[in-house]
Amino acid sequence: MRISLNKKIFTSVLALIVALTFGAFTVRAFADDTADANTTADYFTVTDADNTSDSTAELKDGALVLTMGKDYEAEFKRELVLNDFGVKFAYGGKVDLVFYYDSYDVNGYKAQKTDEEGAPIEGEYEYKTEVENRISFDGTSVTVNGEKKTVTSAESYEVKLAVVNGESGYSFKITVNGVEFDITAAAALKPYMFGGNAVGTFAFETFAETESELKVDSISQGGQTQEFVLTENAIDPVQSVVLLDKEFYNGDKEGVIVRRFASDLTVAFKEYSIDKSDVSASDFEISVEEAYENDIWFDNSSTKTMRLKSLDKEVEFKVVTKETTEEEGAESESETETVYNTFKIKGVKDETAPALKTDAAEAKASFEEALYRATRDEYEVPQEDGTVKTEEHYIRLGSGNYLEIPSMEGFVQDDTTPYDDLSYTVYYRTQKADWTSTSSFKIPVASEGKYEFYVIFKDADGNEMDKDKFVDKDGNILDQNYVFTFEVYNDAPIEVQAADSQEAAYKGVTFTATEFTVLALNYESEYKLEYSKDGESNWVEIPALADLDEEEDKDEYKKFSKYAYDGSLTFTPADIGTYRITLTVYENESLREASDSTLIRAESTPVKVVPRENNWFLNNIWSLVFLTIGTLALVGIIVILCIKPKDAETAEKPVVKKKK
Repeated sequence: MRISLNKKIFTSVLALIVALTFGAFTVRAFADDTADANTTADYFTVTDADNTSDSTAELKDGALVLTMGKDYEAEFKRELVLNDFGVKFAYGGKVDLVFYYDSYDVNGYKAQKTDEEGAPIEGEYEYKTEVENRISFDGTSVTVNGEKKTVTSAESYEVKLAVVNGESGYSFKITVNGVEFDITAAAALKPYMFGGNAVGTFAFETFAETESELKVDSISQGGQTQEFVLTENAIDPVQSVVLLDKEFYNGDKEGVIVRRFASDLTVAFKEYSIDKSDVSASDFEISVEEAYENDIWFDNSSTKTMRLKSLDKEVEFKVVTKETTEEEGAESESETETVYNTFKIKGVKDETAPALKTDAAEAKASFEEALYRATRDEYEVPQEDGTVKTEEHYIRLGSGNYLEIPSMEGFVQDDTTPYDDLSYTVYYRTQKADWTSTSSFKIPVASEGKYEFYVIFKDADGNEMDKDKFVDKDGNILDQNYVFTFEVYNDAPIEVQAADSQEAAYKGVTFTATEFTVLALNYESEYKLEYSKDGESNWVEIPALADLDEEEDKDEYKKFSKYAYDGSLTFTPADIGTYRITLTVYENESLREASDSTLIRAESTPVKVVPRENNWFLNNIWSLVFLTIGTLALVGIIVILCIKPKDAETAEKPVVKKKK
């Protein structure tokens, strides 16, 4: 009965705990659902004038509502497809809509420098790789790329972007409330494109003195419009846009993708979603209609692969997700396929080597500017007043130093192989050495002076550019346009860097300090060793032993020989205290010098346990004593064990002789 009662008590308590736990989770879930019905943090990151960020936005009246004030920025969290983009919003004050994306040329575009207040600096330019395309709204006045126009409505705006790069050419247009701004000719505003696609993000910047609401009614891309209307306490997300990875496309124009026939092609997908996506990249698959099954082989394993089996034929494949469901009462499962995009592709035989574009003057100019920038670097230079100043100088020279060649994607093109898949050989020469080659996209800069180079590209089919079109057999340059030149000189600040820390040293034990790092070209080194008892004052220089003559410098030799200093990093700490090694570097070709010091703390002589080899008996006397005692004890035990005791019954009786 007692056992049964205990079981009942235990069961009741357990049931109570489960009920309370379930109730707690139920209340929490309801509270979260209620909060999510009114707010969201999935779309924008809002930063105020004090650089404080908050992602919370209110869902109200079918709009995404952001509270914005003076010098606020609300940046969308994800990249979107901008070649067919739209956004509807309303704001009662001055506001900028800014689009951020990579420049059309990978090496950047020429932009005028501005001061801290944003005013242009006359005659000064710089190359930027990220574009800020700004649309300014001030009531009915809208300005795009310096062009101001009047639009209807002073608070509500509908903005559309249309970027096209097709066979008919490139165009870029922005419309605000139906008013068109054609910015096709603005090279500085052109986005980087792949397969006719441009991607980037956008942000709102507000300037009203008081906080007010910015309402985002909808965002659209690729023909899909995301509304912010709640349906059963949730936003119904529109389908995202899925593109092939940038590296798969071969060129920036839209249309049929041309790739190698009968070769394995790795396919990767990139999703661009307005709403926060719950689909992982591995969920996307290749799908082919029955009409093209004999034209494309594909594999949807972890690494998606396809092979074009038909030559010179346009075929289609889709990017899809698949969901398997099992209906109640059904004998088999059903599969639902969601199509995200369809692509046209053609397999061809490539018998043509990569070529240099002849109509790419802007791309070549940005490359040459990037090449010049590659010869420069910024350095933190200590000043005499103790401050540090950032200065621009040439890159460092010497063994192990290189110049990174900028991308040549803007003016190198192949029929089937994307730029990133091309192989190459770089040929270069200096004023002191003849042409040599490297398989790396960087050139060693061991010495200063003028360098010349050109690059021979080869596609995946083995077609290679003709080297003889650049330089003849005697080494003379034939193509001045694509044999590039740069100069580097030895003006980078020299640096000496001591190790962050040193191992402990001990009195009387030879010590070698960790080496210094020297950043200089053709230099001489000078070491100095000093000693201080407290490590702060009264430093005494210790000369190298090789610099002292035992006879001529008798007193000094007697005083300092105990340190056995080798004039570099090795010495013997003869006294407890702090030792300081200073390295000063002098460049041979200039008057520049640099130095740094490292500290070594010498402690007392470590205790060493060394056996006394000549006094074996004394070192082991107690061992012998105990060994002797143990041996005697062992002998005693053996003796006792070997003595056989006599039984009382079997013992011999004494013989008693009778008297006669």
